[in-house]
Amino acid sequence: MNVNYQLETLLNVKLINEMAELYSCHYGIWGPSHPTKSGERISLSPKILRKWIENENSYIATARIDNKLIGYAIGVKSFKNKSQKLNAISWITQLVVDEAYRQQGIGKELLFSFWGFSTNYAWGIMSSNPYAIRALEKATYRRASPKMILSKSKGLIKFGIEQVSYLDNSTEFTIQPSVSKVNTKFPADISDLELKLKNVTKGTIPWLMGEIEEGWEWFAFTFHSQEKLVLTKDEILEMLDISDKIAHKAYSRMLMDSENHAWAKHTVNEIDFVINNCKLDRLSSIADFGCGIGRHSIELANRGFDIVGIDYSKELLNKAIGKSSAAKFIEGDCRDINLGKKFDTVLCLYDVIGSFIDNYENTKILENVYNHLEDNGYALISVMNFELTLAEAKHVFSLNENYNKLLDLTASNTMQTTGNVFNPDFYMIDTDSNIVYRREQFSAGGLLPQELIVRDYRYTKSQIEMMCVDMGLEIVMSRYVQAGRWDKELQSVDPKAKEILLLCKKKSNELM
Repeated sequence: MNVNYQLETLLNVKLINEMAELYSCHYGIWGPSHPTKSGERISLSPKILRKWIENENSYIATARIDNKLIGYAIGVKSFKNKSQKLNAISWITQLVVDEAYRQQGIGKELLFSFWGFSTNYAWGIMSSNPYAIRALEKATYRRASPKMILSKSKGLIKFGIEQVSYLDNSTEFTIQPSVSKVNTKFPADISDLELKLKNVTKGTIPWLMGEIEEGWEWFAFTFHSQEKLVLTKDEILEMLDISDKIAHKAYSRMLMDSENHAWAKHTVNEIDFVINNCKLDRLSSIADFGCGIGRHSIELANRGFDIVGIDYSKELLNKAIGKSSAAKFIEGDCRDINLGKKFDTVLCLYDVIGSFIDNYENTKILENVYNHLEDNGYALISVMNFELTLAEAKHVFSLNENYNKLLDLTASNTMQTTGNVFNPDFYMIDTDSNIVYRREQFSAGGLLPQELIVRDYRYTKSQIEMMCVDMGLEIVMSRYVQAGRWDKELQSVDPKAKEILLLCKKKSNELM
């Protein structure tokens, strides 16, 4: 099931109509206490929906299959008034998933995109569904506790009245040490509530939020100041899986043309190296696998070379296309794209190989590089240096034995701002797999701020050399390098040696 998740920035008539239709068909039915519509579908007009979300702090996340809307979440998030404790509240106000796609993780992934920031003051949801409360607890690693909510209730209620259109000064709240709920006067049917509560309290997991009656919803929040839960290994793996699915879109939010991304400033020097070492001439054809914003492709095109750049991120490709009409760009997956021709040189630079934690998937990229090379053609490849990563590491753990250690990762916006993913304060190495974990925050691009655990695979020099040889590539050059200084070979643990650069040649079939 290929689900496309999107944070919507453009509130248009088409989207509003789609959301209203999905809500009206799949939200639920009116309960027995409704005076006139008991047992009927709950419907929502586009006009009312628009009223609910016309707020500068409102955000919408959507889920689509083949462009069909199958789910959405609405939330408010405020980072204003930074002198106050309430400057970072993330609050889900509505979640709808097509009935045909429930119990498949759609809702959880939508909610995850709102609740990701570990540095928030509070995270919350209003819902009559106990599964949603459990999702809040799992996403924030904390238990929703009425006692804690009561201690913060004055500020939370004030925030809700200011930010949520269907709450006002007359709204009734009941927040006590044993229950936290709000009367939204929305009598949706909750006849299956007893069964749901039974399902979410299996084992030793406590239910602290009390009971609700028809017309009420739980007023559930967790807080940064709370002690974190001890999660099971399955819960950790589920969290990582969800994060992986969302992370590829976050790459488009890297400010790779920012002045702070020092490694991206060396395009001219790097292309000089490519031309000289790959023996390019004006008739040479070149493919740039994982081109990103196209800086290498554009520089080559500007120098008169025939170049095509490939990347899976439409957002990054749009930036590339906006900067150059000389280079050709194609949206595609470097693991399996077929360009219909072979090239004299294929570039695969800056950690395209290593972007998957399953090295089998990384090997697919390398195989596709090989398949797109002419005989005697050159491949220039760079990967991240695991030897340096390990030498400078401050945080190591075993995912198999101490999986909750991941929750201690310090969050940063390194990937978005500087790109220095070798800062040992912000990464952790799994000693079982050599996979590197980081907790990255993204707030650029006019989209909902997100926090994701990002994983990557890094290589020793001998490991990546062996992969290339096994693929049938002859290694012409292999060295530890600094970005933009590819002509200078460094020692493996030199603090500047963040990359391993390989120049490979595809052997002629006649010689094999």
